[in-house]
Amino acid sequence: MPVALNCKNCGSSFRRPPSQAHLQYCSPSCWNEFAKGKGLTGAITTRTLKCGRCSSEFTAVASRKNAKFCSRKCVNKGRLSPKRTPEDGRLHLACDICGVEFSRLRCQVEAGRGKTCSRKCRALYSNSRQGIKRSSPIESRFLQECESELGTMIDRQRKCGPYSIDGVIGSLAIEFDGNYWHSLPRVAESDSRKDLFLRHRGFTVVRIPEKLYKEDRPAAIGLVREALACMSN
Repeated sequence: MPVALNCKNCGSSFRRPPSQAHLQYCSPSCWNEFAKGKGLTGAITTRTLKCGRCSSEFTAVASRKNAKFCSRKCVNKGRLSPKRTPEDGRLHLACDICGVEFSRLRCQVEAGRGKTCSRKCRALYSNSRQGIKRSSPIESRFLQECESELGTMIDRQRKCGPYSIDGVIGSLAIEFDGNYWHSLPRVAESDSRKDLFLRHRGFTVVRIPEKLYKEDRPAAIGLVREALACMSN
């Protein structure tokens, strides 16, 4: 049953459980006021300071020796110098994979995250660094249809020197060219160097545009069939 008590500071009556009957003050503010008046240890002392951001005065506990701002909002604004904006901390870059322009924070670039614009491009970049190439879904579907139509197995992603060939049938190298990726000028130059390298290695190269495959699948498979027929003659 609660016990009735009288506050030692303000004299007001209050009630406490029996386990807290030793408390003689109705609130922490009364304890603080009484303690400061008596000079007791544990009293909370404060000081008035001037905010470093908005210049308004605020009250801080004396133990907070590094207090400079009146609120969290001023703390966040104070981290930026008056002449600096958040955009100043960003760098504008070009993706190493697709060439699209993007921006990253300076700290992200310094941590090595300024090479690619997206997760997809980052995966392609990582695979290229490791010498790994994975077929796209549409490329895999095309090669699977070629196997069904031609009745032969296709060796996929065969390594040849520094390159990886999409599909190989004997000495025929099949390259499936995506619309966007292989339309880039620097990629077109790389494709020319790859074709020349493969021809020197004894391969016949046939390139299948993704657009042709989407518009006329029999014609795309026919290019592979014609290349095989020319090699056998």
